[in-house]
Parts: sequence; structure tokens; C-alpha cells
Amino acid sequence: YRLGMSLQMQGKRDAAKAEYGAALALAPEHADAHNNLGVLLKDEGRLEQALRHHRQALAARPDFVDALNNIAVALHGLGRPAEALPYFDRALALHPGHAGLHYNKGAALQALGEFDAALSHYREAVRLYPQLAPAHGNLGYVLSIQGKFAEAEPHVARALELQPDADEVRLNLGSVQLSLGRFAEAQQEFERVLARSPDSAQVELHLGWALKEQGEF
Repeated sequence: YRLGMSLQMQGKRDAAKAEYGAALALAPEHADAHNNLGVLLKDEGRLEQALRHHRQALAARPDFVDALNNIAVALHGLGRPAEALPYFDRALALHPGHAGLHYNKGAALQALGEFDAALSHYREAVRLYPQLAPAHGNLGYVLSIQGKFAEAEPHVARALELQPDADEVRLNLGSVQLSLGRFAEAQQEFERVLARSPDSAQVELHLGWALKEQGEF
């Protein structure tokens, strides 16, 4: 198992999986081996297999917060966010100060259209860990969906500051600025995204709107 962890940290994924498999052959209820193997499988997109290992990890250790979170994330990834929520709740009851859990539960709630509840968890995530870029990004996105553009902007801007190459976040920032009537600033953001994704019809549409509002289209 320890060798598997070392190999996983080195990015040697196949070798790590083999070592976790060997550990499980010797100790079939090894919770950490199941959980780590599940993480590797999830990263490969093999969510059903990952879910099975995370469930086995939880069966071996019922208070295993990482396994609870990973089960919920896998269920969300499989398009079953409602099933994910009880696992997030169990994990948060054990570890209420875990920013990642709040972010992940917020994402599941967002997928279910429960925007106010999602916002509550995103806010708690960024309070606990202000550098959590995806939480800032999603918080800003949901606020913009609700038409709260002025409140959304600093969160989207912070997400972009933390992840400067995140084109989707930059597009969201431009969209918020467009909605706030700051057309020249929005144009700049759209042009930056278009320089990296020149074939994006969505970005071209947004840029055209910004130009039109400035009388340049």
C-alpha cells in the first residue's frame, strides 16, 4: 500500500493501481487502498468502478470522510446529484470545516437547480479557504444567473486571478461586465478568450454584443 501511495504521488498511475490491487489481495478490507484506487479510477473516467471501491472503503471504515466525499462526487459525476447529497451531509457532519466538501455539495445542489442552497455552501467554502478558485467561480456564476451581477463580479474576478488561464471563467467575467454595462472591459475579456479559442462561436457572439453596444458592429 505504501509503495502504491509513493507511485501515485510520482504520477505512476498504472504501477500505483497494481500495488493497491496487491494490497487488497492481501487485505480485502483495506479502506485506504480501496479509496486511493477509486481516486485513480475516477480520474480515468471509470466512475462506476471508482464508486464500488469507495463504497468498499466506507464499509470498512464507516466514518471515512474522504470515502463519503468520493462516493458523492462519483454519484454526481454519474448524473445522480440527488443521491450524492446524503453522503455530503454525512461527511460534513463529521468534518464541517472542510472547504472542499462545501464546494462539492454546492456543485451538486447547483446541478439540481437549488441555487440558494448552493450559494450558501459556496460562501462557506470561500470563507474557509479563500484561495479555492472553483468555489469563487461557481459562486459568481450562480449569482449572475440570479441577476446579481455586481455581487457576482468580485468572485468571478477572484477566480480568474487564481486561475488566469481559465477561459470559461474569463468568459463569465466578460459576461458579467457586459450585463453591468461595462462594454469595453467585457470586449477585452472576450478578445483574450477568442485569442486562445478562435473557433468559439459562443465567444464571437458575446464579443459581437459588446461591440454592438459600443456602436462598433
